[in-house]
Amino acid sequence: MLTEREMQMLTDYFRGEKTVTEIANDHGYANRSSLYKLLENEEAQDYINKLTDQTMKNALRLLKMNSRDLSKSLLDIAKGNIADVKKVYAQLQAINSALEKAGMNSKTIVFEDKNSNDDDYNELMDMLKEKKTMDQ
Repeated sequence: MLTEREMQMLTDYFRGEKTVTEIANDHGYANRSSLYKLLENEEAQDYINKLTDQTMKNALRLLKMNSRDLSKSLLDIAKGNIADVKKVYAQLQAINSALEKAGMNSKTIVFEDKNSNDDDYNELMDMLKEKKTMDQ
């Protein structure tokens, strides 16, 4: 059974906000090898999987709650209603980040709008692909 300290250390590792050395030091371990040894433990892997599942559920819940606004914004972008290119880039980056956290990507979304056509959809997909290439 994992101790409270081990679970907190795994949670910090899962969040990815600190280095392995910082996490080990914050939780009273002499060096990072303690965390690596913990990660080999089956219970630790189960705990990380539990954290992953919870994160996925939260991300999907947020996407569902905001799906109407999200779809409207994406369709506006696809239709060329772009007043501020920097703002649109930031929106696309935020959307892609949300999709990745939900275990999806731009290829998993299908938009349906009676006024849109395949060119709009393709243009949006090209924009998302271009953004992803720029990030890498």
